[in-house]
Amino acid sequence: MFKKLNIGSSITIAIMSIVTIFLLITSIILVFNFRTTAFDNIKYSSREINKQVIMNYENYIDGVIETANYISSKTSLLSESNELLELKQIYIQAKDISDDIVSIVLLDRFGQDIINSNNQQIRADLTNKYWFGQAYANPEIFHFSSPHTQDVFLDSTQEVITVTKVISYYNQEGLLVEGVLTIDLNTYNIIALSNKTNLGENGHILIFNNTGEYIYSNNEACTLGICESKDLAEALVLGGERVVIDGQNMYLNVNTLSHTRWNIATYINIESIYTSQQTILITAIVLFASALFISFILSKSISSRISSPMSKLSDHMSHIDYNSIPDEITLNGQIEVVELSNSFNDMIREIKSLMGRLVQEQKEKRKSEFFALQMQINPHFLYNTLDSIVWLAENNRNDEVVEMVVALSRFFRISISKGENIIPIELEIEHARNYLNIQKIRYNKQFDFEFDVDVKTFDYTVVKLILQPLIENAINHGISSEESGGFIKITSKFVDNQITFDIMNNGYGLTQDQINMMYKRMKDPHKAQSIGLRNVYQRLKIYYGQEADIIITSVMDEYTSLKIVIPARKEG
Repeated sequence: MFKKLNIGSSITIAIMSIVTIFLLITSIILVFNFRTTAFDNIKYSSREINKQVIMNYENYIDGVIETANYISSKTSLLSESNELLELKQIYIQAKDISDDIVSIVLLDRFGQDIINSNNQQIRADLTNKYWFGQAYANPEIFHFSSPHTQDVFLDSTQEVITVTKVISYYNQEGLLVEGVLTIDLNTYNIIALSNKTNLGENGHILIFNNTGEYIYSNNEACTLGICESKDLAEALVLGGERVVIDGQNMYLNVNTLSHTRWNIATYINIESIYTSQQTILITAIVLFASALFISFILSKSISSRISSPMSKLSDHMSHIDYNSIPDEITLNGQIEVVELSNSFNDMIREIKSLMGRLVQEQKEKRKSEFFALQMQINPHFLYNTLDSIVWLAENNRNDEVVEMVVALSRFFRISISKGENIIPIELEIEHARNYLNIQKIRYNKQFDFEFDVDVKTFDYTVVKLILQPLIENAINHGISSEESGGFIKITSKFVDNQITFDIMNNGYGLTQDQINMMYKRMKDPHKAQSIGLRNVYQRLKIYYGQEADIIITSVMDEYTSLKIVIPARKEG
């Protein structure tokens, strides 16, 4: 086969054939193993997530059943001794203790209330309700209805799930009779439990009963009655399989919830796995082609000129990696070898030069970004403070003038801090205290403040000027300028090699939508609003990276808290 070819071409063809076969077999094995392992991992992780979701719901259902069993036992015991007032208190307490219980009612077989936790008038036709009939049809088990408008009481519009079970009690004649214990649950926990597990983009949960009746889903399409997910879950019955919904790969798991006739289906987005498979396949093809090309070049070089200079150059080139660049090499020999060594030396010089410039540019860029963010701290505070000092002086409030000037002096001494960007936490706390002293005088003592500082944190350093913008935000947006009684508390703690600063105010509070908007503006470097909060966040991320964060929590009409989390470091 190779008789009519020169030795160089023969060597090249032989090497290329071997390399092609090896790369082809290796690529096929790697892609096959990756796909098999990835799918096995998908099934395993999907089942574990489904188990976690099932456990969350079953724990919730077990809690409801435990409450119902407790009420059932107390009903039998206290009704026998005719202690109905005490029994009613137990019903009321059980309802009040649990946030998700709307009402607890004991009905006789004619639908009349025996014990009523809500003191509301019940409907006259309760024996016609589906959940009432189901209780007597299967008296040994608990029955969980689908979500519906509460129909125990007149004029109720709240959406509930009704839990029923036939229990025994003693009537006024002292006879042991049967009635229906009815517990109405709001749907809040059903919704909250579905949000505890990350199912990926468009991943969702679907709950339906044994008759196919829809119970709940966090997929908006299912709430509108157009639910491909429900059809797939009913077709599967139990177990797991890969499905495609709206063009996205999902892994579907279906299981039953104990103590109920509900089925729960979890849809976990595995699109990223399939995207990764495509990426791996494309990468394998590119690497295969690149390897073939490189092999061809190398084989031609080896076949045409096997010599000491080439071996030396090849050995020298093999030392190139991401962490080290070798020195230049000088070779003597054929013109091609000399030219190749010169080109290699030019490349080494250019790489070193580019790497040096790149490192310096990155340092300068980070430094510029950090200083630019730090310089965004609004200067209007100084102007307003000086105006306040003038006003106090004109009104002969000299003691407050002195106090304000001293606080301002200390404030800017720490702000400047000899040009240092990293200062001890003790100075940052003192800086915040001076700022609050100034603002308290400016606001005519309409608010008070308190520091709860862990002295262990004083051993560590922090990026300066991170507390003052957040305190300013708490004063401007959390403390009313027209009311007194405002309160701000600053806390620092050292826990698990982390330091936290908590700035809390007792203002009006924030809704969850407002908190989400603050997060969005804080994390978007292009937003123009919320400069103070975003400024602190960006500086923390530049200096500490992913180890730093700002957490916002609030309860309406109670408090708002901004918590800074940073790693504990000692510098300077």
